Amino acid sequence: MALQFVPASILYILSAVVAFTLAFITWRLKPEHGRSWFMVMVCAGIWATANALETFPTDLDTKFNIITTLPYLGVCGLIFFWSLFAISYSQHESWLNRYTIALLAFMPATTYLMALTSHWHRFFWDSYWLVEHDGLFFIDTAFGPWFWLWAVYAYLVILVGALMIITAVIRSPRLYQGQAVMLILGSLIPLISNFLFLTGINPIAPLDISPLALTLSGIFFTVGMLRFGLFSIVPVAHDLVVKNVNSGVIVVDLKGRIIEINPAAAKILNRSRNELVGQDALVALPEYVTQMQQFQDTWEVKTEMALGARIYELEITPLVNRNGKRAGRIILLYDMTERKQALQERDSLIKELDAYAHTVAHDLKNPLSLVVGYSNLMLRKEKETLSASAQSSLQTIAKTGHKMAEIVDALLLLASVRSMEKVEMKPLDTAVLVHNAWNRLTNSNDVAAELSAPENWPTAVGYAPWVEQVWVNYLSNAIKYGGQPPTIVVGAEVLTETGNGARPYLRFWVRDNGKGLSAAEADQLFQQFTRLDQHTAVQGHGLGLSIVQRIVERLGGTVGVESEPGVGSTFYFTLPAADTAVLQPEPAVIRNP
Repeated sequence: MALQFVPASILYILSAVVAFTLAFITWRLKPEHGRSWFMVMVCAGIWATANALETFPTDLDTKFNIITTLPYLGVCGLIFFWSLFAISYSQHESWLNRYTIALLAFMPATTYLMALTSHWHRFFWDSYWLVEHDGLFFIDTAFGPWFWLWAVYAYLVILVGALMIITAVIRSPRLYQGQAVMLILGSLIPLISNFLFLTGINPIAPLDISPLALTLSGIFFTVGMLRFGLFSIVPVAHDLVVKNVNSGVIVVDLKGRIIEINPAAAKILNRSRNELVGQDALVALPEYVTQMQQFQDTWEVKTEMALGARIYELEITPLVNRNGKRAGRIILLYDMTERKQALQERDSLIKELDAYAHTVAHDLKNPLSLVVGYSNLMLRKEKETLSASAQSSLQTIAKTGHKMAEIVDALLLLASVRSMEKVEMKPLDTAVLVHNAWNRLTNSNDVAAELSAPENWPTAVGYAPWVEQVWVNYLSNAIKYGGQPPTIVVGAEVLTETGNGARPYLRFWVRDNGKGLSAAEADQLFQQFTRLDQHTAVQGHGLGLSIVQRIVERLGGTVGVESEPGVGSTFYFTLPAADTAVLQPEPAVIRNP
């Protein structure tokens, strides 16, 4: 077999080397959409290698055997993987299911089969012959019907793929200038080479310019990948970057380069967008190196950060592509300087008001104690000398003073529940708390009520002084609004049994025999200074149940009431159970002494 050397084959060899090198670089970097682009470059390398091999032999049969095997392996594979790449890059991965992939593979696979079997039919090549050009021998062919069908299909795939990528560039202001240029040039080159082939304008005729053009296109795409992060994060980023938001938004790729930044973030960092986009964050913002190094390996965080004289809420969240893989990070900066200052001023004002309230409350309690004390003293020592009217007035003064003292105590308790920063939760002896609460009510009032309680209680955790006050309020309401005489039942139950080791909650309740409540009335009960119309004849200040709610919520529980008109009411609250909580209800009766 005679051989020849065609100078233009050097271009094919160089093109193959470049294509395989670009494929290797893509494989090493493993960029987003990199698998399909890796195969495009491999196929381009196979095509260029086959074209180079075809130039060396001088006999017709050898040349024809080569073009029926290797070149179309590269050509058909390239068209298939180019279509996958264009669909993936333009963010239409949802199209790529098993059926569409099979459909896209059908024409390339059939065409390659036609080329392999062309010795036995004329569907692909109608005829072929040798031509001499400057002393060198080349193969020329007359194409059959399947070739023209394939050519139309291949050109359409290249055209549609290029248009999809260019459209993605035009519609995506996320791409800065260098990246956009790489994309557009890389997409246009295959179209230009095919135009030259169709019009007969070929600088290396009679050889095919297409593999050379595709390799040049690969250079543009790979430069874009290396220099501008072409495949690493685009086009996911800008879908999440809203340029008009007031908060700063920065998108960083996996290598720490700033891919996108909105105007608010550029203003915060005191840089222009052009200074930052495409640059390594540590290099572009040297004055913030300490802050960036603190979070450079962090994927998710939400904290506060001082940048200059301003305070920002920093939130870092991973940027995930449609395949669920991490493609970078989004950094959000919310300016909270004014809000922080307002919160500090509010806290300072609350402390001042609490201090003032305590001072006023104590100043009120002293004269109230004197008023109540002297009223009771006069009733005891001067009762015989006082008229019935005077005695009634002194009793009213004493009761009113006592009620004012209760209001002051309630306000102080409400303030302490709000202001106490840390509540120490300990196991509670509920039997003692209920007994103490009942004694406080029955010793200070002429109460004819009956209380039924279990002998043993489950153990909850909470803050004993507060929980005792909850019992005082619930029992006081049951006495005031119960039947005649009031019959009160208290109890507890395990609210939730858990099988995974989590601590259950306990539900404590007080049931009375009063008139009951409608659903609308029950909804109003736990609001501050709210009293129901049907109960206005009973003295009260409307703070008790709101205090109960505030206390229980601070302790991690909830409050509520179950009631129907005519059947009484059951008020309840929940608390976390201690580890040893066991419910053993045994009825017992405590009577007012």
